[in-house]
Amino acid sequence: MSAIRAALGGKHTFENNGQTFDVKLIEQQDKLNFQAWLEKRARASIIAMKDEVPVDVWREAWSQVNSDIAAGLYSFHSPTGEASIATVEGMCGLAALLFTDQKTKRQPTVSQMVEMFVMRMDELAPFLEMIFRESAMEKNARTPAVPQPPAEGQTGGE
Repeated sequence: MSAIRAALGGKHTFENNGQTFDVKLIEQQDKLNFQAWLEKRARASIIAMKDEVPVDVWREAWSQVNSDIAAGLYSFHSPTGEASIATVEGMCGLAALLFTDQKTKRQPTVSQMVEMFVMRMDELAPFLEMIFRESAMEKNARTPAVPQPPAEGQTGGE
């Protein structure tokens, strides 16, 4: 355990609807898993359009997404990776890798994290920002941006 983690209490927990989650700091494996999640989503979007576009257009799109993956376009600290984390779905995709239910020892799905975020945005956004900041401090890295709750009087779509 690092000095930063020890000084800050080491382990974090978050409670939601009777579940208690252990929440860890971002580790290298989490960054790789997040990258794999982004790559899978990119490929899925191309597969989804297969029957909607001409074959040559689809093949070019498939080739391009694979070239982008090979070039590291979806890596954690790439502009694409960081832009994804700044969205609710991307941030929840990363958070799902960091949360583990204390009882079941299972991680929530991205959909469950999105639901939790929507219901508890005012608490969860600053909590995740703290986790991201601590992770960056421990590894001397950049801190990913976290979507913030709308300012009072805004609906979030403004």
